[in-house]
Amino acid sequence: MRLLVAGHSMVAKRQYACVREIARQNKDWGVLVLCPKKWVTGEEADEFVEDNFRIKGLQMGYAPTLPVSMYNFVLREIENEVKEFKPDLIFHSGEPGTLFNEQIAGISKLSGIPYGCFTWENRVNLKFQDPFDSFEKNSIASAKFVMCGTEDARDRMLNSGVIGVKDKLVVCPHHGIDTNMYSPNSDVEKEYDFGYIGRFTECKGVRTIEKIVEKLGASMLWVGGRGDYTPSYGDIVEWKSYDDISDFYNKIKVMITLPYNYESYSEQFASSIAESLACGTPVIHTNNGSLEDVYGSAPTIIIPEDLIAGDKIDKIYEIVKAYKTIIDSEDPEKLICSNRQWILDNLSNDKIAQKHAEIFERMIGGESSSLKSCGRILPEGFKSKEEYLLYLRHLFPYDFAKDKLQKSSFVLDVGCGEGYGTDLLSKYVSRIIGIDVDRNIIKHASDKYKSKNCSFKTYDGIKIPYKDNTFNAVVSFQVVEHISDDAGYISEVYRVLKKNGIFIVTTPNRTYRLMPNQRPWNTSHIREYHHSGFEKLLKNKFSDVNVWGIRGNEEVQRIEIRRVRGILSGTPKRIEKDTDFTKKYKITDYHITEKHVDDNLDLIGICKK
Repeated sequence: MRLLVAGHSMVAKRQYACVREIARQNKDWGVLVLCPKKWVTGEEADEFVEDNFRIKGLQMGYAPTLPVSMYNFVLREIENEVKEFKPDLIFHSGEPGTLFNEQIAGISKLSGIPYGCFTWENRVNLKFQDPFDSFEKNSIASAKFVMCGTEDARDRMLNSGVIGVKDKLVVCPHHGIDTNMYSPNSDVEKEYDFGYIGRFTECKGVRTIEKIVEKLGASMLWVGGRGDYTPSYGDIVEWKSYDDISDFYNKIKVMITLPYNYESYSEQFASSIAESLACGTPVIHTNNGSLEDVYGSAPTIIIPEDLIAGDKIDKIYEIVKAYKTIIDSEDPEKLICSNRQWILDNLSNDKIAQKHAEIFERMIGGESSSLKSCGRILPEGFKSKEEYLLYLRHLFPYDFAKDKLQKSSFVLDVGCGEGYGTDLLSKYVSRIIGIDVDRNIIKHASDKYKSKNCSFKTYDGIKIPYKDNTFNAVVSFQVVEHISDDAGYISEVYRVLKKNGIFIVTTPNRTYRLMPNQRPWNTSHIREYHHSGFEKLLKNKFSDVNVWGIRGNEEVQRIEIRRVRGILSGTPKRIEKDTDFTKKYKITDYHITEKHVDDNLDLIGICKK
């Protein structure tokens, strides 16, 4: 997948951290972010690059007849970036009511690249009647999907009267919380009883907060600016950078924000609540807009919005006073842990990035990465005998390996995928762990396979997360062809194996799949091996190596060779309808052979340390 994300505001910078997490979780993706130059690093920098993730700063365009908030860019710059990057999907992460979004929508329409946009839509009576409406309507009309930050935003879009919008709506927060940036810091002293971080406006309840804290005689820290009301009680700090903000949350004992409906707008997410919780700091907030839906299960105190709107200071004061008493008597460490854990479980960047990635994959016609991603093989849902035979071919090495392993063995399955093979081996060994780079498929495996001696874990695809000499055996089937540093991968396996440990590994045999010097037609394969090349790779670390072939019976061989020849010739393979193929074909239709190894479907290496 090649994903292009476009954004126009500093708020979107929070989302860039979430997009970067998508890139980290999906190493085979390419991710490009386009935004104003000043948001790249906080300076006038052109770009930021990290592995498969890049932020490119664009020059702002000039549109004298439009409000500056409409944001537009030099169209040619955008077109050039799209042409060079060749994305599979374009996503605009800012509000749809901007010229930039309209530019992106237009490029999508001309290029045929699917496009989606995001909205927090927080207008209480949404009827598309303000100056942004023509842009927003056009953007939604062009979009394949509209990501709504909350269910409340989705409901408003449904009631907007825009034709056809219903089938385009998906619900997911705009971003998660960077739990590395926002984290507890015991080196920072709790200087203030209360704190508020955000814009100084009436609709955020700033005046009400000031009255209550002053009545309590409590210390107060205000961090922010840019609004219609400046408090006179407490200390005020002008907020300038995301890099400093975590310290402010750590300086306060309780964060308080009391937004209410104001001029038909309501609160949809309030990032300051989540950021505060991530730092372990308790929060008091209202139930305005979607806040109760988003934070209803969080360890926060919710004050009814109608108390704020009704200026019922005495009632609010009693609630805040009672909560302050509880906070003062609680174990600080316990409070910090419970607040932060809620964020880790619900709104951390890695959780939201997974949800975004699944939506993006679905929108380009692919299945969720927790199902079939990058050729993942599943033990169900077979549409043809070709698919079923491919599954049996992937299962066969596990069936072979079970007879090579001791009952007392501690086994590692590298690149375990869906987990069906790991689960099979768990019945024949003492303990087995399956690892894979795909967080979604690991979650799927953990939820599906519940054997006590079988567990699953993600890893980065480079360093196996276990100590030297840990495992009696390592298995890794149909994985090495996907790995850039194949020698490093073999070295890592060797490192975690105990002395006399066994390594069983398979890979497709390129002899029957590819023409001489042809690159793999499976685009997720970095390379494919002949018998001699595969043996040489294994012997770089292992001295005791045997490389044999995996072969099907005569009919199975014929079906697979016909499938591959169809791919090589560019003609569609002929799928024969056969409703009984799951009964007709068995795992016993495959076998190991030591003869004419390059004539077989797969290569299998058996190595001993």
